[in-house]
Amino acid sequence: MTRILHRIDNRRTGNYLIRESRNVRNAYTLSLCAMGQIYNYRIISLPSGEYCFEGPDGESGRDAHSQFSTLKELIEHYSQIQVCIT
Repeated sequence: MTRILHRIDNRRTGNYLIRESRNVRNAYTLSLCAMGQIYNYRIISLPSGEYCFEGPDGESGRDAHSQFSTLKELIEHYSQIQVCIT
């Protein structure tokens, strides 16, 4: 999938792809183009059916402000705010 993003619009900042995780059940991978690089983030599906990003230590962002009912809501939220890419 990263190869697909590499070909899309010359890694234009803001391009992204969400796919089911190959390694983790009930999880997705967000591949995001930013600053000429591709960054991968895990999105997990909580038992409540909500979605959030997995933290660096494997824990989920479980506060109410970081949980979303749909993947679309999660993407729309983070598309509207400036976040630090790491």
